[in-house]
Amino acid sequence: MTLRLVKYNDANGRFQTSTDVAPGTDSLIGHIETPSSKTYILNLSAPFSHTINSFTAKTTAGTLTTKLQIEGVDITGISSVAVSSTETTATATAANDVALGNTLQMVCSSVSGATDFSLTIKITRNVGGETLSGFFESPTNKTYTLDQS
Repeated sequence: MTLRLVKYNDANGRFQTSTDVAPGTDSLIGHIETPSSKTYILNLSAPFSHTINSFTAKTTAGTLTTKLQIEGVDITGISSVAVSSTETTATATAANDVALGNTLQMVCSSVSGATDFSLTIKITRNVGGETLSGFFESPTNKTYTLDQS
């Protein structure tokens, strides 16, 4: 199944189809200059369903412990990752499916002199399970996600 983005062009009053969005592997990347012991929202409302596969991280100096959560629930396998100046990768083993609209967050703790915290989260897009609908009272020249084929 392919998710298709549909564009309404009010210049000619017709819907025009743009590029298909297919399932596949992708990544979310991030960098925090001076990490703190706190919760960081990485994605407030997921625009598509996806599966978290792995988490890779390192610092330039110092250490910290981190975990990833979906809707406040720890992702198994990425629930206590020790991060240092040596690159480390943790693999998700369960509780790693992000549904459309879910919040993905990272909780950092035990921060000790950590600087330049870089991270990569590998994901697989699960396009095809979303329910798409829309009502446009006054459509404008915008792109809407409308058609699923």
